[in-house]
Amino acid sequence: QINPAADFIYNPSYLATISITIDEADKSKLLAKGNEDSQAYLKCSVLFENEKVKESIENVGIRLRGNTSRTHPKRSVKLKVTEFDGPKFYGYKKFNLKAENNDPSCIREHTSLSVYRAANVPAARSHFAKVYLNNEYMGLYTNVEQVDDEFCDTRFNSESGNLYKCNWGASLSNNNDAYNNGLFELETNKDINDRSILENFIDVLNNTSESEFKTEIEKVLNVDNALRFLAVEAILGHWDGYAYNKNNYYIHENPESKKIEFIAYDVDNTFGIDWIPGDWAKRDLLNWASESEERPLHNTLLEVPEYYEKYVSILWELLNGPFNEDELFPEFDRLRSMLSDAVENDTYYPQTFGYDFSDFNKSHTEQVVKHCPYGLKPYVSTRTETALDQLPIINSI
Repeated sequence: QINPAADFIYNPSYLATISITIDEADKSKLLAKGNEDSQAYLKCSVLFENEKVKESIENVGIRLRGNTSRTHPKRSVKLKVTEFDGPKFYGYKKFNLKAENNDPSCIREHTSLSVYRAANVPAARSHFAKVYLNNEYMGLYTNVEQVDDEFCDTRFNSESGNLYKCNWGASLSNNNDAYNNGLFELETNKDINDRSILENFIDVLNNTSESEFKTEIEKVLNVDNALRFLAVEAILGHWDGYAYNKNNYYIHENPESKKIEFIAYDVDNTFGIDWIPGDWAKRDLLNWASESEERPLHNTLLEVPEYYEKYVSILWELLNGPFNEDELFPEFDRLRSMLSDAVENDTYYPQTFGYDFSDFNKSHTEQVVKHCPYGLKPYVSTRTETALDQLPIINSI
């Protein structure tokens, strides 16, 4: 397994408490209207508590994070413990405290990341925390592990390979320029800025003849990783990822294998959440990618019969493993019970989309808001039922 197990910080069995103390003037600056786009870190201290840890961290940087979430009443924040030359905390430099405003259940991102990891796709760990800012309860948050050089070291045994955060437009088609930092945001080795490996991968993916494609792509891509990445994306209904919306993923150039690896990222728009027209629980798993634009990682790979059969096999693995009612429903119930009091006392929870506490409970079984037409459990049941109709039985099953 490529993903490490839970540790003292990222342990989803515990509901942590993260207490942030900041100068009141800086708190006002952090949350002030007009400062939503600021990337500047302000200095604070942090007390982290769970059943295993109770430790303070001094001289931590704090800023807002996210895109549209920066304008919501309940803000997501990034904590950078090394911003003011402090040491790492249990090996971590950054924490992402996500408000999960889109999700009335508050658990879609955490659960989706868990499914990716169970499918052996590199993905961040996460846990839940009650967050306080100068003793004001800011609500329930998901603390999501940062994808950075430390992440690569724990997954790939090296920090040296290029790591790219892939943003909207990163379709990996011929019209993508590997040196366009808006598409492929280089997170490591910025001073060198050698993108020849990524550039060559895009070229091989798009411009190799059918007869040579399998041989050539296996020289530059971890194909099993890519197929698993695509299969989990489809079964979760993660339309805001690579195959449908050319968005929200990381690429790592593995220095040991010399091959491209895909990393899951920003997976909150899953389990039926829908901001664009589409029934994601019923969409064909074998034709998941956008029909209107090129998606060569999905389409070209699945044109290879061996890869197509492997992709189908992975989907069956998911249905017989981490993505089914027997696995997910008890975990949904456990999390709802563990998080109930934290949500009930979260005065920011209703402020973006008008949720109330009853919506938190009902969100597991029914629609409570327009952009979320499926409850968690109905999504799983519907996705499973339609998958059984869509997937062929293959010899390896």
